Amino acid sequence: MLIEKWTSRDHLAAHDATEHMIRADAANSAFRAAPAQVIQLVPAPVA
Repeated sequence: MLIEKWTSRDHLAAHDATEHMIRADAANSAFRAAPAQVIQLVPAPVA
């Protein structure tokens, strides 16, 4: 499990296309053995 905070899905997609992420994918087949499941969390008020 990996938890990250991104300002938008576009920013996440841009990060995935960077050279270091492409190299990480190529260096370790288990790094992304399947497409990432992205769950968007939204703030909730605290009572």
